Amino acid sequence: MVIDGLPVPVKSYNQILMEQEHNQSTKGGNFNMVNYAEEVIKHEAFTPEQGSDFWSPVAGQYKVKALTEMEDTEPYKKEGEPDKPRVKISIQIGGDIKNWTMAVGKTSASTYGQLCKVASENNNTLVGVEFTVVVVNDGSRNSYTVVR
Repeated sequence: MVIDGLPVPVKSYNQILMEQEHNQSTKGGNFNMVNYAEEVIKHEAFTPEQGSDFWSPVAGQYKVKALTEMEDTEPYKKEGEPDKPRVKISIQIGGDIKNWTMAVGKTSASTYGQLCKVASENNNTLVGVEFTVVVVNDGSRNSYTVVR
């Protein structure tokens, strides 16, 4: 492969990930300089179905199992507006483990409010709780209904 006229050794996406894991374990820390050529290869090999650790569902019904409690995460930021708090939770859908982030809603109808109700009905915990999430898309955004 040639990038900007310079030869770049071609490695598979899996080879790059294995080398990064090896480097982290043998160098005794998480500090590694970015290898930009390898990052280009990873980005070119990326496909949405393999990629994200975050849950981005399409319309449908999903059987979900909570693996963690909800915890604060980076707020949603939009220039000129106050930050909006968000939470995340690790979930299992089928054999996949994903992170699900959502706004900290102000009503019981919000996804956050629905999950708080599920937790309160289960000894104030979500860990291990299974529920169904119904996702409806109105053409511009998803809405979620949690059914236990």
